Amino acid sequence: MIIIEYVWVDGSGTLLRSKTRTVDKVENQISDVPIWNYDGSSTGQAARKSSEVELVPVALFRDPFRRNEKQTSFIALCKTRSARDHKATEKGDRRHVAERIFNNPTLENKLHKLFNLCNPALPLLKKWKRGQVPTPEGS
Repeated sequence: MIIIEYVWVDGSGTLLRSKTRTVDKVENQISDVPIWNYDGSSTGQAARKSSEVELVPVALFRDPFRRNEKQTSFIALCKTRSARDHKATEKGDRRHVAERIFNNPTLENKLHKLFNLCNPALPLLKKWKRGQVPTPEGS
């Protein structure tokens, strides 16, 4: 018996929910973890008339909180979608927005950016003046 803790973002967009399931076999692959469902009206992610929401596992980790030599446990991080039409839920889970952006082929070569975090109380980087935007890399 293997325990899988399904974890997802609820309709608030900030709170995590989880649900536990036992399965017979998982081979450390996300594709081995079955899709599961829940009542989305209780988490603010669906209307009562069509409240079934599916949990689609997207990442799998060994569960660090359940350490038992006789039993294997995993945590499955999930995205949510409507069980009726398989569209992403509109409340809470925003993974579908990120997938649409990052799966855009025109974005592939434009994504490399250099970011610096600055503390205003500390000295600024050499070529920056306060209130000025740095010049592009290679200029």
